[in-house]
Amino acid sequence: MYQNCGTDFVPLDEKALSGLGKFVCGSTLQESFGRSYHQFAVSNCASCHGAAQSPKFALADTALAFAEFNKTTQETFKAYATNPGHGSGAAGPKHADAIEGIESGYNVCKGGGGGGGTPVVMARTRPLVLNAAAALALRSYTALDTDLELGSTNLGGARFHFQVRVDTSINPPAYVIARPSLQTGTSTVRVKSIGIRINGSPVSAATAFMGLDRTINPNTNPLAGQVPNGNLSLGSAIFEYPGAVPATDTVQFEFEILQSQ
Repeated sequence: MYQNCGTDFVPLDEKALSGLGKFVCGSTLQESFGRSYHQFAVSNCASCHGAAQSPKFALADTALAFAEFNKTTQETFKAYATNPGHGSGAAGPKHADAIEGIESGYNVCKGGGGGGGTPVVMARTRPLVLNAAAALALRSYTALDTDLELGSTNLGGARFHFQVRVDTSINPPAYVIARPSLQTGTSTVRVKSIGIRINGSPVSAATAFMGLDRTINPNTNPLAGQVPNGNLSLGSAIFEYPGAVPATDTVQFEFEILQSQ
């Protein structure tokens, strides 16, 4: 249910990933609902909203449940799901983190993570060879001012870091790209919505970082642990990649916003 997941998850099919921690948008918004709100509703709300009480968003039929879900709002859903006085104890603050993750993933799909349209790309790094192995390893763009093929070249000496590994024991192989971080120099830098390309092609399933929007202060070095907010996300983008050649495949990162403030 969560938009970002840890690095220890085993890559599975998209539906299983959505249930375990790596949200993957469906081809339609109804399918994305089925992988997010619907799973929560069936597990927690079916005794009332499965048939007896409107809106009936916990119906077993995803299409009917989605039509009922559209009779309410995400804000109302969250308010009731986290209200300890609702549902005879079925709701409450215990669901707050789950609802935040569901909402984040679903909103990415509404805004372009798979449910229609994509964010406008304003910046893109040059290709970098992944040279991925079974263990997570650090990779870096050490001079973003000159490592962009699209976007601003005045980022105050900022650097971009990430971790990568590959699982070749499954077919098709799967990449894990984890923990993107920004090491700033003399400028405050805003980062919004990070997409991923492999060998020049966008990876539609790699939505884990599409919902982030961070502004990083000058002289932030996440690697040295000086200021925690240099870490853009502690999660991972996990995606299958048929025909992977880990020693030579290249990665590029795309940004809706990557600019000095």
